[in-house]
Amino acid sequence: MQTLIVFSHLRWDFVYQRPQHLLSRLAQHYRVLFFEEPVRGKLTPFLERFAPSSNVEVLRPHTTVNAPGFHDDQLPELRPLLAEYLRDFAIKDYLVWFYTPMALPLLAELSPRAVIYDCMDELSAFKDAPRQMVQRETALMKRAQLMLTGGPSLYQAKKALHPNVRCFPSAVDADHYSPATAATEQRHERAMEAQRQQALISGPRLGFFGVIDERFDIELITAVADAKPSWNIVLVGPVIKIPAESIPQRANIHWLGQQSYELLPHLVAQWDVCMLPFALNASTRFISPTKTLEYMAAEKPIVSTPINDVVSLYGDSVAIAATPSEFVAACECALAETDDERFKRIERMRKHVRDLTWDRTAQAIHEEIETILRGRNLQHEQNEVAVQQLAASRDRPRVNGIEKTKAETSVSTLIIGAGPTGLAAAYRLGAGSLLVERESTVGGWCRSVVDNGFTFDYAGHIMFSNDQYVLDLYQKLLGSNVHWQNREAWIFSKNVYTRYPFQGSLYGLPSKVLKECILGAIEARYGSLKEKDNGAGKVDGARKAVAAKAPANFEEFIYKVWGAGIAKHFAIPYNRKLWAVPLDTM
Repeated sequence: MQTLIVFSHLRWDFVYQRPQHLLSRLAQHYRVLFFEEPVRGKLTPFLERFAPSSNVEVLRPHTTVNAPGFHDDQLPELRPLLAEYLRDFAIKDYLVWFYTPMALPLLAELSPRAVIYDCMDELSAFKDAPRQMVQRETALMKRAQLMLTGGPSLYQAKKALHPNVRCFPSAVDADHYSPATAATEQRHERAMEAQRQQALISGPRLGFFGVIDERFDIELITAVADAKPSWNIVLVGPVIKIPAESIPQRANIHWLGQQSYELLPHLVAQWDVCMLPFALNASTRFISPTKTLEYMAAEKPIVSTPINDVVSLYGDSVAIAATPSEFVAACECALAETDDERFKRIERMRKHVRDLTWDRTAQAIHEEIETILRGRNLQHEQNEVAVQQLAASRDRPRVNGIEKTKAETSVSTLIIGAGPTGLAAAYRLGAGSLLVERESTVGGWCRSVVDNGFTFDYAGHIMFSNDQYVLDLYQKLLGSNVHWQNREAWIFSKNVYTRYPFQGSLYGLPSKVLKECILGAIEARYGSLKEKDNGAGKVDGARKAVAAKAPANFEEFIYKVWGAGIAKHFAIPYNRKLWAVPLDTM
């Protein structure tokens, strides 16, 4: 049985959601190793191991590093822990599955048969997301053979960024939440515990379960509670990334904290309305809440804010409310629904629940993985044949690995380097010209390389032109290899972050450095301030300009244009590092 190594930012024993549902079912086909983010230990690094379900083992690294998540500082301790485990258990045939791009550097020392990226959320939009998240995700998409998205909104945002994206919205374990199941377990210990926790909460009860963070609309819940003091709002779930005291203190708001997955159906069974009170912000733009179908399986009326995926997938079964007053009105309608309305709503909900089960979703994903593996096996066989053919023809005259033919004896124009300029020249010259490039991909300085999970972009300046013809030509020549990205560059100097370009973003630098940069720029334009002339006494402060003389080299250019201060504190050391040759020779 193949091994599936999963890197996750979520802990297995946190809120039971998409990763646990999918992986516990995929464990029928793979041995699942669930590698979590590290926790801070005090002594030597070690792997905590436990098996939450059949064929699933959780690996929880304990490290001595005080850094969050899969921070780069953790890598020197995480890599040997993982390598030792794989060596001890002789694991050589495996796949790698990512839930977070931040773990990508761990892939550098692995040789998986395939890489899968399950993009269940737009993590870069979440509160406290690492600055490298977008860059890491771009690099991960280049390594992954299969990319999954957790909903249609996320699929639309990612489908043009990867050649093999599949949309698998969150599904449901219908039996777990079924009213019939809850009814048969009324005397079960879990049911009695749910009754005990809500015994003092009178009806009507409006409930929510899930993570309470920056996506949760606290103002909305407060407004509903204040508008309807006779309603009782029950909140179930952990509070993360926001202070617990952010939950409004009202007599009719009851926070029960995080509860087990097994207890949730019994809590929901006692609610009158289920809520999806999500704020409309960057963090919720692409979410596809798993709890929507879980509420449906419980056959409860649902009221939601206009989350894109809820509206597009379940708008026929979920009441949508954009404002607090609309939310209150929708809850009133839900509480007052007739038997006929309830019957029709439940029929619609049951159809959604039948169509989207975790069993079906996991099986479909398994089939996608098998398709990838069959394709890679075929490619491997074709490569072996090609190698054998190459070895058999090694004595023939060749140029750059290509058999030399009579048609290659001469060309009218030889173009060396397939950057945008070389590509444009070959495009213009057409037949009779030959473009050669030593790298495996075209693009020149408009390329990126991936090394140990990091993406390095060649050159600091990719595109300066605003000419539409030039922009269109880039798109035509580079095709899918083009990614337009607004520049956001920062410089860390003098223990301060300043925006790039340095000479236009001096704010925040130490006063001495700031003074040298400004005075240097003035003197570069008007001459030394130590020299006195009649211009100094003029009302407008005008001085005669320094005699114009073209700079002889790049270093002289820097001093003449920006002045000695900017040259000293940024331009000279930066460009020496960038070009790696003496600037006065350029």
